[in-house]
Amino acid sequence: MLDRFGQLREVVPRLRHSLSHAALRRMMDRLRSGEVHSADPRIPSHVLAGLLEGSIAQDALTRSVVADMHGLRELEQRLKKRSR
Repeated sequence: MLDRFGQLREVVPRLRHSLSHAALRRMMDRLRSGEVHSADPRIPSHVLAGLLEGSIAQDALTRSVVADMHGLRELEQRLKKRSR
């Protein structure tokens, strides 16, 4: 399960829980098309879009691992109940 964290090769900013992946993908599309520009002029829009893309991938992986952990915890609890 933790081996999946090794799949991510670069360090990217973590996302706030209030941000949806769909809204971020729309923002990435706007950044890449030039419709919207980075708030910080030192960061090119295409670079910011790439960071958002990496952040979404990292967040999705984290959510997947957490869901697996909850599933394993539930399985462990059911097995303990059976053994009693």
